Amino acid sequence: MKILNYLLFILSTISVAQSQLTISGHISSMANTEVVLKGFSTNDLLQLAKGKTDSNGNFLLSYSSDYVGAALLEIDHTKRVIVLLNRENFKLEWKDVNTMSSLQFFNSQENKSFDLGLSLYQNTES
Repeated sequence: MKILNYLLFILSTISVAQSQLTISGHISSMANTEVVLKGFSTNDLLQLAKGKTDSNGNFLLSYSSDYVGAALLEIDHTKRVIVLLNRENFKLEWKDVNTMSSLQFFNSQENKSFDLGLSLYQNTES
């Protein structure tokens, strides 16, 4: 019986640990800055994760794997970018927050494709 209880405990711990996903990032010019991940609901934005960049501009946000879809990554209440959450851990690097072309995604094909599509659209409009 003890073995069964131990096994159930381990399995539940693994399932809980897997229910959190992460976005890690580096934003060059934003040291010690608040970073908030907001999801879209029918009536309002809901906060999925909140953190702060370190002195080098690195951050790590953990959010629930239950949320899938578009989300808003807000940096210091001034810069915003839409990211797509699809049950994956990914990384972003933003060298200059004033230039969208300096934003890069790693380990996320959805965000790479979405970013490319937006870039192509903006280039055809200008």
